[in-house]
Amino acid sequence: MHAVVTQALERIQARGIPVFTPISQISVTGQMSCIGLDNWKVGRTSAWAFAHLCKAPGKIGILMGNPRHRNQEMNETGFRSCFREFAPDFSLLEPVSTCDSAAVAQDLTEVTRAALLCRSMTLVISHRLARDAVDGMVRACANPGSTQTSIVPFEIFTRENI
Repeated sequence: MHAVVTQALERIQARGIPVFTPISQISVTGQMSCIGLDNWKVGRTSAWAFAHLCKAPGKIGILMGNPRHRNQEMNETGFRSCFREFAPDFSLLEPVSTCDSAAVAQDLTEVTRAALLCRSMTLVISHRLARDAVDGMVRACANPGSTQTSIVPFEIFTRENI
């Protein structure tokens, strides 16, 4: 998050207006309400899948929506840590930014569903934040001054469970 945005949000919050961030924390202080995934676990789960699905170690490319987003940085950190710990023979390439393009986002969409069915994709890690985000905002507004942080579970889809 750009420092100017962080400062503006801190000024808004100081005026008593609840600030709620979807997806990931804006700052490491954790002083703003947030609803999102445990991005460390998402990254490690992705790495586990690669390490167990690949027939032999090799190079793995990493696609990252935007390296400035804290959640995506944590996804990458969890991904790399799992490989260091359990599959050190793989070579992880530097991430390539996708600019959060829906064309390459790993969520369950019509495109990824079709890719799972035709076996051009093996699995999709997906999350549904909209409803939980609205519920979290209501809680944050009902409890001014409190921090409402919620970790949303993620789902794994394969050809067999869609």
